[in-house]
Amino acid sequence: MIFQAVKQISGHGVTVLLVEQNAKAALKLADRGYVLDVGKVTIEGGDANDLLNDPKVQEAYLGKKNTNIVSDIRCYYSANRYSF
Repeated sequence: MIFQAVKQISGHGVTVLLVEQNAKAALKLADRGYVLDVGKVTIEGGDANDLLNDPKVQEAYLGKKNTNIVSDIRCYYSANRYSF
């Protein structure tokens, strides 16, 4: 229901900032997307469709296992999470 409302509001030319745990649904709706981890932008994808189709994003955040790539994205973000 919330996604329908956001789509309708956006359809009227109003910019909407959506912070959503359901990344797949949010990226399907969005024009642009960013990935945040502990308040820091970790991936700035620009086009939401690019993020939705990025194998690393799919594996790390969308629950899709991709056996064609060796991804240590979670380890990378965990290791750099507290860097200052």
